[in-house]
Amino acid sequence: MNKRARVELDLNKFSINPISIETCLNSRCSSDFDGDPKKNHWGIYIDSRPSENIINKIVRCCQTPRFSDGKLITWFEGNYLFLGFETVKDAFEERILHIESGMQHQAVHLACAALGVGTCIHNMGINGTQYDNRMATARHLILEMADCYETGNYSVYNW
Repeated sequence: MNKRARVELDLNKFSINPISIETCLNSRCSSDFDGDPKKNHWGIYIDSRPSENIINKIVRCCQTPRFSDGKLITWFEGNYLFLGFETVKDAFEERILHIESGMQHQAVHLACAALGVGTCIHNMGINGTQYDNRMATARHLILEMADCYETGNYSVYNW
């Protein structure tokens, strides 16, 4: 097992543009992308994948502190980002990998909120779902969001 890792985050590496509070809050559990945005509590998807630059920033945030030597993995199928790990034979190590992958889930939500990208987590079952030699623990639908409340005027810089 690895010793506890200390992670220092240099926000300058991410080149994050300021987004509105509503965009940030609506990022999680975005809903519906029928092309007719309405004022909803949750964000509304635009049926468009974010740029590769944004996707890469989200995936980089999945490099969370580790407790095991197991291999955490990410992969895309369509607009879904899958999170999981390479399967292991040791039951204890598998439990630790589930916990570490759970930290990735939170990292994806935080990254999407910070970047103003819509996401919704889809759990892959209490024990995950097997894909060949990989165990998927969650999949995140990741799409662009419609402008909050059709105006985008709700910004921390307008106070």
